[in-house]
Amino acid sequence: MCLENSADTPDQYLVMSVGSLWSKYFSSLMFLCIRIISSSQRIIPEVMQLLTTCIMVCTSRLRLGQIHIDFHKPNALMSGDLHGRQAKPLGISYLCEESSLPTFSPVFVLAFFLQLLSSLISSSSKDNDCSDSRARDVHDLARHGNHVALGNLLSGMSTSERNAALETRTKDDGIQFTTPLIIAASFGYLDCVKILLTYNANIEARGTIDEKHAFLDSWYRERRGPPAMRANFDIIEGCTALCAAAAYGHLEVVKMLVEANKYSAAYSGKTYQNTTTACSEGIANIASCLGGNGADVNAIDDSGSTPLIAACCNGLYTVVTYLIEHGANMDLQNIDGDTALREAVYRKHLKIAKELSTRGAAQLPNKQCLTPILLASKFWSIDMVEIFIRSHQCSKEQIIDALESLGASLAIAGKDYAVNNSWFAEKAFHYMKRGMEERFREPSLPLLKQEIEPLEVFQTWKECQTLEELALIEGKPAAICLEGLIIKDRILGAGNLERLRSNALPFLISHSFDTGNFDLSVSLRLHAMETDLRRNRSITSDLAVLVEVFVKIFNQNGCLPRQKCIAEVFEKTVRAYEREWNDLFPRRNEQEVESVFYSVCYLLMLRTKVQLQAKEISSRVAELTQRFLHLNPRTRDGNTLLHLLVSSKSPVEQHLRNMCKLPCVETMKFILNSEILVNAVNNKGDTPLHFAATFQPTNKREFQVLSDMLELLLDRGANQDLVNNKGKTALDIAETSVARKILQKSRLELKRNAAKAVNKYGLPYRGEVPKILEIFISMMS
Repeated sequence: MCLENSADTPDQYLVMSVGSLWSKYFSSLMFLCIRIISSSQRIIPEVMQLLTTCIMVCTSRLRLGQIHIDFHKPNALMSGDLHGRQAKPLGISYLCEESSLPTFSPVFVLAFFLQLLSSLISSSSKDNDCSDSRARDVHDLARHGNHVALGNLLSGMSTSERNAALETRTKDDGIQFTTPLIIAASFGYLDCVKILLTYNANIEARGTIDEKHAFLDSWYRERRGPPAMRANFDIIEGCTALCAAAAYGHLEVVKMLVEANKYSAAYSGKTYQNTTTACSEGIANIASCLGGNGADVNAIDDSGSTPLIAACCNGLYTVVTYLIEHGANMDLQNIDGDTALREAVYRKHLKIAKELSTRGAAQLPNKQCLTPILLASKFWSIDMVEIFIRSHQCSKEQIIDALESLGASLAIAGKDYAVNNSWFAEKAFHYMKRGMEERFREPSLPLLKQEIEPLEVFQTWKECQTLEELALIEGKPAAICLEGLIIKDRILGAGNLERLRSNALPFLISHSFDTGNFDLSVSLRLHAMETDLRRNRSITSDLAVLVEVFVKIFNQNGCLPRQKCIAEVFEKTVRAYEREWNDLFPRRNEQEVESVFYSVCYLLMLRTKVQLQAKEISSRVAELTQRFLHLNPRTRDGNTLLHLLVSSKSPVEQHLRNMCKLPCVETMKFILNSEILVNAVNNKGDTPLHFAATFQPTNKREFQVLSDMLELLLDRGANQDLVNNKGKTALDIAETSVARKILQKSRLELKRNAAKAVNKYGLPYRGEVPKILEIFISMMS
């Protein structure tokens, strides 16, 4: 900002030339606007007038003419406007262009406005300190139920102070934000509520009630018992005093508020309506009071829930019967398609479900295509299913699906099949048979099952279609369990099989393996891995078990599973490792990532066994290997996959050592075809060649492995001159004479090839290299 005195200007005026400071003052103005808007203080009219003028100057600065300020009259602002308007409040006036007063830039005027505005805000804050303190006092007295002191305080206030105090929302610890009337109604202080209503407290004012508020929680425990008796909510936003009183069961307060307001159907904002809140609490008298004064028994909140749905959700039988008798619609659905009957089934409120079903509640499907009876069968609620069958509200198809689904749910519900599965198997078969009997109750018009292609996970197993076929699996828990899985797939969809991870699948995996059905065992385990991947769970244990299963199959059967199985396992393993390095998922711990890394190493070695027998190379595995190596996977020591394959010291589980022997030259060849970095170094600076040079063979086969391994690395470009952190080359740390001989021979061959190249291309070397090297190069000509 540049200020200068003008020779033609009286001393009391200053002339200002401006430039880039306009944006600075405009930003300051916006800051003050935000401060004023976010402030809970009462804004004096003068501040708002001045703020309006500032904004006007900002937005119209391009069309303003001359602007003048008389600093001897600090509150007088004069502006030359093309329209020649008259004077405004706060000494603001608009003069004609002929004014003889000096000219000022609009930005200087804005600076003056800001200074004056800040002073007014500061003054307003000081003036309001007292009123804010008294508003807090009113709230605290209402909060603690001190009606005598509350009445005295309110009576001593001016009308404006009292109105401001009653309208002020005060924040308690946490997120509770209430007016005095709302907080008094929450605690049920009838006398305080009466006094506040006497002084015209706004019944429609809204706030936020937090059930977990420490003070309210302790108060309620002392007077109303354990939390289970209270409202089933955490937070009510947009809550009125009536809603707060209903939520905590204060009947007399509810009656007073209803009488004072004649029930204006005040909603409770984004959560519940007053009626729904009362029904959640389970106080029939309050529900009756609200209903008798015009409350809508079919009121719908933001989630589409009605008072009846809320009452069923909380198991409030008395409230349920009251609402039904007063016209509540039993078939209304929330945004998820759930009805009151569905909520009763889901919460296992048998008495309420029976009442609703007896009164004719319909079996409507929700958005997951689950009817209440199908939901009951899914949760193997036998009594609930029987009630629905006897109610005659279900079609024949619904009954058959429910019976078969109930049998399937029981078949896969046992927690320990290996020890105690007889009861579940017997019950499951009983309901499967009942469902099949219903299908053939009319022999001339049987309701046949819909034939679907079985999932690959079940191999060739098909669902039983007749009573004769079903009789063949009686008394066979594993077959009944598998039948149940297929029924679940047909009725509920394949996605529901993900819930079976902890019970049925482990039993079937173990049983199929023990009975020699290795393909089914591996297929089920792969399904378990896929389920864990979709749910973003760890597959470390699945992977370790599968590798162990492959080895056991080889030991018992003399051959490994089909190469396709190993390829599928490898694909899921690579996907899991890619997920670990994806920012969209939380990182696992280093030990878990490393465990997956070692499993990849084992799978690649197992692949070579299959390849040798099948005499074919899987392009799919090769592609997955490239994807895996592209991530540059390493152990915590910085070792690459090639480091692990060349080192006999790499950890291998005891049960895998017969199949996964290190070093493994065949696997080395396979990954070197995938463009792995042959000269990669670990945290200690060692290359794979360093590791290979330290291998100490004990028999003829291992000596051949050492030779093949070193020659392979050298052929693929391993650099002998690289040194580790101790300054040692691979030759320096070689453990055997065989390794040293191979490395020295390779170094000599490299020198010969270099000398031949010099001679071949006629490169000058005499006088450029040592004499002994000149002789060596000439000998290679």
